[in-house]
Amino acid sequence: MLLKKIIPTVVIALGLASFTSSAVAAAIVYTDRGLFEGALQNVIIDDFSNDDYDFLNTDVVMKNLSAGSIGYESTYFGAPDWNIVQNSGPQVDTLCWGCNGTGMIILDDTTIGSADGVFGFGLDIIGNSTGTPYDAFVTYGDGSTENFDLGTGAKFFGLTSDLLIKTVHFGLENAGTTNNGNFTVDNVTIGNPRSTTVPEPAPLALLGFGLLGLGLARKRRN
Repeated sequence: MLLKKIIPTVVIALGLASFTSSAVAAAIVYTDRGLFEGALQNVIIDDFSNDDYDFLNTDVVMKNLSAGSIGYESTYFGAPDWNIVQNSGPQVDTLCWGCNGTGMIILDDTTIGSADGVFGFGLDIIGNSTGTPYDAFVTYGDGSTENFDLGTGAKFFGLTSDLLIKTVHFGLENAGTTNNGNFTVDNVTIGNPRSTTVPEPAPLALLGFGLLGLGLARKRRN
C-alpha cells in the first residue's frame, strides 16, 4: 500500500524535474571575446595561420589542418570545397567562401566536443557587407535551429548553449545560399563550459518536496 503511494509521488516529482531541466538550455550570445572565453575552458582557436593551407582548400583538407579538427564547407561555390584561406593582402590568415559565397562550420567531430557539437562557439567577423548581410543559422545538438542577425561590418560573434552547437551556417536566413555580399571570418573558437557539472537544484528540491509530503501525510494518519 505504501509503495503504491510512493510511486505516483516520485513520478510526479521526476516529471517536474525533467520539465525544469529542459527549460535551462537557452543560448547565450556574446559580442565581447573576453567575456565569451571567460565562460569556457579547454579553449581552441583556429586562426588559419597554418602554412599548409593553400589559397583554395577542400573540406577534407580544412578538417585535417584546422586546430581542433573543426569542419568547414562552402555551400554555394564548388560545394563543399571552395574554402579560401587568404595568405596575402590586408586580410592575411582569414577564411571566406568565395569570398562572396555562403559557407558552414561543422562542430560534430572536434577534439573537445561530442557528436552533438560543442558548448561554446565564436569567431571574429572581419567583414559582412551592407549589400547582402549574412545571418548565422545555428543547428543545436537536439536538432532545433535558430537564426541570428549578424548586422554588418566587423564584430565578434559567440554563443554558448547547454544544447550544444552542432553546425553554424553563414548566409541568408534559414541557411539560404547566395553569391551576393562579402563575408570573411577569423579566429574560429570552440570551448567547453568552465564548470564541468551543471547544478540543478530545482529538480532535486522538487523530488525532496514530494517525498516530504508523503512523510507528512503518513504522520497525520498515524
